[in-house]
Amino acid sequence: MADGALLFSKAWGFLQRDLLAEWSTRFSLLLHLLNIGLTVAAYVFLARLVVQETLTRWAPTAEGYFPFVLVGMATNGAMFIAFTGLSRSLQLQQPAGLLKPLLMSQSRPEAVLLLSSLYPLVRAAVDLVVYLLVGWVFGGLSLAQANGLGAAVIACLAIVAFGSLGLCAAAFTVLLKYGNPLLWMIGSSSWLLSGVLYPPALLPRPLRWAAELFPLTHAIQGMRAALLAGASLGELLRPIVLLTAFSTIMVPLGVMAFELGLRRTRVRGTLAEW
Repeated sequence: MADGALLFSKAWGFLQRDLLAEWSTRFSLLLHLLNIGLTVAAYVFLARLVVQETLTRWAPTAEGYFPFVLVGMATNGAMFIAFTGLSRSLQLQQPAGLLKPLLMSQSRPEAVLLLSSLYPLVRAAVDLVVYLLVGWVFGGLSLAQANGLGAAVIACLAIVAFGSLGLCAAAFTVLLKYGNPLLWMIGSSSWLLSGVLYPPALLPRPLRWAAELFPLTHAIQGMRAALLAGASLGELLRPIVLLTAFSTIMVPLGVMAFELGLRRTRVRGTLAEW
């Protein structure tokens, strides 16, 4: 019981720390919210150019381009936050030198890492809800037949999956401090292949095969099925299993990659810069 209370206290402390750091750049946060609104508005107008017959040919369950693209954009935006949030948090903490004291404390490095990942994951979930809420209020998004439980399960699994990728990205951040090729490579490839703006069925066959390797592909497919088609948990089994498998493999690998990165910084003698 005491251990559970201590863990909760630590988790809450990390959440508060990152929330205060985020709020200290409140202008950036307001710009981010404005960007969500402008993005939704842009796709409201773009949707008028895509005729239903064209969309139905490639995505038979779609009931209009705006709902189709909004769910894709919302999922992509939230997963990008989950993926990049830890690296961004580390970069914000670097000038104040907050990471080294945490790593030199009694807490295990992997515990510090996982607790530092909490805020980006919570922020990703909030972003997803904000996208859908703005789409509902200003774009007329209909969620009348949505399976909320199924969407929540897919969203949680996808956020954990991208959080695990974020652990690997954080390892590069600690090593390189500024440039991070993993963020660019995975972010750009997912955007192109995972069906954010168009059905993956439009892609050439080799790229469709490659798209299956990205968790964003299965997250978007699952979210569209749950929110727009009301798919049951049984019908969502494939993305649920794939996202669970991805997270099960990548979380320990991500922790291992970050620990290797820390070990490398200690060998270089650059840990003091954090």
